[in-house]
Amino acid sequence: MNAGIGLGLSTLLAGCRGLIGPDGATLIIQNEDRHPHTYEIDADEDHSTAGRLAAGESTTVDSFVPYQDYRYPVDLRVTVDDETIRTATIGIHTDVQQFYVQIQTADSVEIGPDRVYSPTPPQ
Repeated sequence: MNAGIGLGLSTLLAGCRGLIGPDGATLIIQNEDRHPHTYEIDADEDHSTAGRLAAGESTTVDSFVPYQDYRYPVDLRVTVDDETIRTATIGIHTDVQQFYVQIQTADSVEIGPDRVYSPTPPQ
């Protein structure tokens, strides 16, 4: 799937919580590099996913991190081509519908929330 189409779709669905997996936050993995890469992503040693992405390819893992009744930190460890590249902590609650891991190069990744839903507008 083209990353632009995926992000456009996530924008469209950002206000439609029932359409985005009610059990947890969805993980989007994107390979923005011009080379294919293998990846493994671990979340708090409870959840993991692995695979291979061609250049420019992306994949989605629905409900990768389960929702709780409170905001809690999730530690992510990203391994690309059998080398641990980055770890990051993301706060997860039902307002975080999606987060992403974007492979920039073999030794560089970006991690972050993709779309955030908030039932009340910021003041």
